[in-house]
Amino acid sequence: MIQGIMQIEEFRASVTRDQPPEGLPAPLAALWWDAKGDWVRAHGLVDELDLLHVKGDGHFYERRPQRDHMHMTCLRCAKVQEFESDLFDRVKGQVERDCHFHILVARFEIGGYCASCRK
Repeated sequence: MIQGIMQIEEFRASVTRDQPPEGLPAPLAALWWDAKGDWVRAHGLVDELDLLHVKGDGHFYERRPQRDHMHMTCLRCAKVQEFESDLFDRVKGQVERDCHFHILVARFEIGGYCASCRK
């Protein structure tokens, strides 16, 4: 494996082992556990993001966070920044109360221009 890149043959061979290869990036580790038939472990590792305003059909993966957060994506350079806010938590609470809806996952994405690209 070279810097988180693994050939499919190497990946398939690794699934015969008891543990994923050391240093395997979270998205590949999720696929590894899924290939082993451990759905719960596979899907507890990462979240899939559809940052469609960056790439028309782009899917991105990140390690599952402890707290829901927002993604701010620069439409020029495609840099993605994360932002946590108590206000976001309060909005989710209000939605649960006002709409009688139990939230399990929340996504909030912002598209715009980062400080570097605005210069």
